[in-house]
Amino acid sequence: MKKYVGNWRQYKAEFSLLFLVIIYTVGVVGISTSFQDLVLPLTPVTLVLSVALLLWNQEGWQPKTVLMAALAFLTGFFIEVAGVETKVIFGVYWYGETLGPKLWDVPLAMGVNWLLLVFCIGSFVANKRWPLLLKALVSALLMVGLDVLIEPMAIRLDFWDWEGGIIPLRNYIAWFGVSFALFLAYHGLKFPTANKTAFGLFVIQILFFGILNLTV
Repeated sequence: MKKYVGNWRQYKAEFSLLFLVIIYTVGVVGISTSFQDLVLPLTPVTLVLSVALLLWNQEGWQPKTVLMAALAFLTGFFIEVAGVETKVIFGVYWYGETLGPKLWDVPLAMGVNWLLLVFCIGSFVANKRWPLLLKALVSALLMVGLDVLIEPMAIRLDFWDWEGGIIPLRNYIAWFGVSFALFLAYHGLKFPTANKTAFGLFVIQILFFGILNLTV
């Protein structure tokens, strides 16, 4: 029994990534076919499972790790609340029903999404021998690049929508600014960032939204 438990712990990253590949593949197939109505309501569940597996594989947990996770979630969620309420930060937009329960008109899943992306991208960039500002810059650019893939699908799948159906340039500028600040904190706190699932999950996100942009 101990042997199997040991093997599970040794290969937990591989098991985690395999599970993520399966659920995102099911998501792509379901959303791209007549099963869309069955699969879409599971979107917030998928996000929570993704971030749970990501954090489960986070190595060397410290108080700073918890601080960064809380900072990413809370900053991401409340900047979305401010964006929806003021209509100034990102532009005029509102959330649909696909992302699940809302607080102040913003799905709680958005905080989960910010946490997920900050830790995925941050872990990937953290091991580069670059100055802090360059790490934050590259990380923020990767966030914006992924958002470019997400935005068209967000409208089609009722994640959120924009006034006139047009994604404003200020959305990407704001995404960059908020991301840059979060990544300054992520790379500046100097906590253990090793995570064997982070890069794989980031690639899965790119493939997921990239394929959906071609099929939906």
